[in-house]
Amino acid sequence: MKYKWVLPKNKSQGLFNQIIESRNISKLQLNKFITPNFFNDQSDPRIISGLKKSIGRIKKALDSQENIGLFCDYDADGIPAGAMLFKAFSKFNQNLSVYIPTRQEGYGISDKSLNFFLDKKCSLVIAVDVGITAKILAEKFKHQKVDLIIIDHHLIIEDLYPTSALAVIDLKNKNEKYMFKDFSAGGLVWKLLYALHLEYQIFSEPEIKWFLDLACISTISDIVPLVDENWLISKYGLIVLSKTKNIGLKKLIDISSIDPEKIDEYSVGFQIGPRLNASGRMANPIDSFNLLIENDRKVAKELAEKLDKNNRLRQMQMEDVFLEAQAKIEKLSIDKHKIIIVKSIHWQEGILGLVASKIVDKYYLPAIVFKEKKGELVGSVRSIRGFDIEQALEKNKENIESFGGHKMAAGLRVKIDKYYKFKQEMIRFASANIDKKILTKKIIIDAKTDDCNEINLKQYNLIEKMRPFGEENRQPIVMLENVEITDTREVGKEKNHLSFLIGDKLRAIYFNYPKNGRIKSREKYDICGNIILNTWGEHKKIEFRVIDLRQGGEAVST
Repeated sequence: MKYKWVLPKNKSQGLFNQIIESRNISKLQLNKFITPNFFNDQSDPRIISGLKKSIGRIKKALDSQENIGLFCDYDADGIPAGAMLFKAFSKFNQNLSVYIPTRQEGYGISDKSLNFFLDKKCSLVIAVDVGITAKILAEKFKHQKVDLIIIDHHLIIEDLYPTSALAVIDLKNKNEKYMFKDFSAGGLVWKLLYALHLEYQIFSEPEIKWFLDLACISTISDIVPLVDENWLISKYGLIVLSKTKNIGLKKLIDISSIDPEKIDEYSVGFQIGPRLNASGRMANPIDSFNLLIENDRKVAKELAEKLDKNNRLRQMQMEDVFLEAQAKIEKLSIDKHKIIIVKSIHWQEGILGLVASKIVDKYYLPAIVFKEKKGELVGSVRSIRGFDIEQALEKNKENIESFGGHKMAAGLRVKIDKYYKFKQEMIRFASANIDKKILTKKIIIDAKTDDCNEINLKQYNLIEKMRPFGEENRQPIVMLENVEITDTREVGKEKNHLSFLIGDKLRAIYFNYPKNGRIKSREKYDICGNIILNTWGEHKKIEFRVIDLRQGGEAVST
């Protein structure tokens, strides 16, 4: 893929200073990166709408030994969030019942779950990562005299707002006073536990910190913006995760072949999170929940092995479905339609979103992947920057049974008899709203230099202060301008990576480089990538991970 380079217009000296200027990072924000203070750098959660009422009701239920129900979503945000509540509450009250729907059952609170909690004689139910559109179900809970607390972070739809709930915690509320509004469900649950500590002192500060391992997994797995308080939760959560007391997490870290001392955002996003998600995709999400609350080492090991097996099955099935989808895509006029829509009766529902993401990565077009079942199509949508898929679905809602999501991703259901019209409308909307500008993938460069000596340990250590990286806090990209490369050699089992020297001593690695013969020794290039630290044994060496390169002087500011 040909990238469009967006060059920095900063005037600062030094790579780190350029990065700070490029991102408009204030002195206050910079100080939080350099010298973070976990409790001082966050606001008092008790000002969050609905929170004080929630903790008052929870404290009463814990003290009175009421039957408490926990409903959580089936993903790697909802499950750790629910596990946090379970582990926190079980210290005071053992009368806890948990309900997690399967993907086949569908997203959100249901009549089936209400009946489950009624059978368990629950007087209080807390719904996590769901519920903000459960207006009708909230009315049913109230009618049955069951207090419902909703902790959600999805967008509010006024007509579906659960006004009958005892309390709603969702920072998307237009009247919300709390400054930071982009928590995951797990982040919100941690804030609720922190509020219980502040208001009632039922936990100590050290106890509250030990819940950060689960809050961190929720935050990173749900790809919420990794800035402000989310960054704090992830930064300190990774430290807690590296020395976690959670037996299930220890076994999951072990089976994922993660060195606890080197655990980072990649470990969570690409190893721990997918294994927790795999149960919901391929089997029953309760397995992931049970792992996170398990205290028996043998049982935890068995559950971790089960999650790992499900994850390997998920990987194989995803690859098979992707290949099938590719064969279908080759027959479509995607350049003309500007959107990819494929369906099959055979595909596993739990992996549709993963396949859609992989299609977007390969073709850089919005993708909708459907499974046909029982007279309807269940689908997952993934989009590209600049094309609001939620708006596209809203314009086509007369052909859609139900949908929900945000600008970049959504889930939906379409009746089979409306599929053709739905597809035509999506193609029409995409063709009218996606142009060449949107279809060119951008590389945002934060800093540039023509001096290889600036790629050094000091600059690396300063940049590392910004870690963990993620959504809206991506790893900084540096451009080396008009530099000569030497000692080019193909490496890797398939010889699909290129290693070379930049200048006299800076080793670079270009993974999956394009083999078109344009990269030659003794020629000058503009190169963009990340500064990395290669560690083996006691040895450490600064290297450069290449994202893209061009002939020297070709990079033009846009």
